[in-house]
Amino acid sequence: MDLSSITNSELRSGLIVSAGAIGLFWYYICLCDMGFHPTPQGQTATGFRQFQSLSITTISVSLATYVGYAIGLPSIQTVTDNVNKIAGAAVAAAPAANAASAAQAAASAVSASIPTVSNLQVGSAAMYVISLLVAVAFYWKSKDATEPAVTGLAKSLLGFVAGVFSIALNAPL
Repeated sequence: MDLSSITNSELRSGLIVSAGAIGLFWYYICLCDMGFHPTPQGQTATGFRQFQSLSITTISVSLATYVGYAIGLPSIQTVTDNVNKIAGAAVAAAPAANAASAAQAAASAVSASIPTVSNLQVGSAAMYVISLLVAVAFYWKSKDATEPAVTGLAKSLLGFVAGVFSIALNAPL
């Protein structure tokens, strides 16, 4: 492969995917290491264990923010309603000869502005939700001996469920 043929967009995409994969891999390594080998009772995680704890917290917050965004995207019905309103306004405002093309242009503009979620993003969100369940399993297994970062992640499942309920109850589906 000729590296000079790589575009900026391809390089950017490759770096994002690589960094994301490494981040998720590291997140799961830390979660499993701290879940299977918690710091002994009465001791505080220091040194590298503290770094692992910080890694779990930092990466999980980033993933939770993204999952909230992805779940909170406008529903298809809302988007369809917006496209119809804009297309109707374009038809009413344009001369009859140009009405169809104006409506098509308006509908295309709205469709292009609709945020979408890629398969990679769905996979990352799923990995986060799975990590919440893994953390709950570690918490259940070790009870009070669980690492505080793992306990905090397990408790985040409650926030995730409450957030999904809130979206479901306050937004049209």
